[in-house]
Amino acid sequence: MVDVLIVEDSPTASFVLRHMIESLGFSVAMASNGSHALEMAKKQKPELILMDLMMPIMDGYQATRIFKTNAELKGVPVVIHSSKSQTTDKLWAKKQGASGFLAKPASKRQLQRMMNYFLPNHEVS
Repeated sequence: MVDVLIVEDSPTASFVLRHMIESLGFSVAMASNGSHALEMAKKQKPELILMDLMMPIMDGYQATRIFKTNAELKGVPVVIHSSKSQTTDKLWAKKQGASGFLAKPASKRQLQRMMNYFLPNHEVS
């Protein structure tokens, strides 16, 4: 079991997110697209998914929709982390089942608040 599954196709963004979330004391697994995320989530059983939107193979909208209709995974919160942060992007993400939205690039403080909200049993200060 892992605390957070980061779904991000950019190696640089993945590295930065992983470093910030691990520095807050959470365990992290990585996936590079929505399809890979579905496979990883079934194996790793994350408590939270941090999902990019624009990725190859399967984008974040599609993956979120599948997560939220999968009996095994639908209870896992999916927080979108994307530079596509127009009101319409946020509304569409919510319609697909997203539990929250963070605009890129998220600060460590924003990540900490998000983690405390979605994973209150692991609260960090």
